[in-house]
Amino acid sequence: MDIWQAFERTAEAYPFKEAIIEGDSRLSYAELRELVERCAAGLQGAGIGPGGRVALIADTGLRHCVVTLACQALHAMSVHVVPRLKPVEMAVFLNDAQPGLVLGTVDLPDVEVEAMRIDDDALWSRLVRGERSPQLLAPDEQALSNMMYTSGTTGQPKGVPLTHRQTYERVLAGTVHTGVGSRDRVLGAMPLFHQMGMIGNFLLAMVVGATYYPVARMLPGAVLELIERERLTAFFGSPNPLGNAGQPPQRP
Repeated sequence: MDIWQAFERTAEAYPFKEAIIEGDSRLSYAELRELVERCAAGLQGAGIGPGGRVALIADTGLRHCVVTLACQALHAMSVHVVPRLKPVEMAVFLNDAQPGLVLGTVDLPDVEVEAMRIDDDALWSRLVRGERSPQLLAPDEQALSNMMYTSGTTGQPKGVPLTHRQTYERVLAGTVHTGVGSRDRVLGAMPLFHQMGMIGNFLLAMVVGATYYPVARMLPGAVLELIERERLTAFFGSPNPLGNAGQPPQRP
């Protein structure tokens, strides 16, 4: 099972259910699938195909989600880089990842490949304007799905690529441990350059048919208002190491 096949099954099972809600944009799974396929066609037009790499230096948002799924459809690997870095720091990751295309919502470093701001409405419209479906391949769970960077314990951050099978298995583990299902409304406050945000919230929601709410900035007041207004039910994130009382946990 690859991630795109899993998403297609969800879209077929819940075509009219809300998939992603961001501000005034409320896309059903059928509408999201159509937009993703148009984006995949646009990526193909930019020279991205199986085995290709698309770097995303972007805030968490609907367009980031669409490009990620489009990469999965093409068996191209999405490479997620922290958008808070300085351009010179971003360049280190891009030199390592060697993407064929760089997309972002922040000022991008000078690179030898095409770079595009997806928060520019005109550029985004150009990317997703295609009406034809992309040339998709048969499912391949061994194809590379996504890559993020982790520093581990020593040295420079290292790229950790995951296959579709590895990613899907992590999604399944998340459903077992959290119990999140199609009736849930998932808060996307963890960033998509982190595995908790990508697999634990976004892709999990897309596989089980939940509704996902991407959040670009973790502003407590705005997030609490969103939770109350939309009646959100699920969130996977980092625990507070200080505990509820703001004090370090006591050792036994």
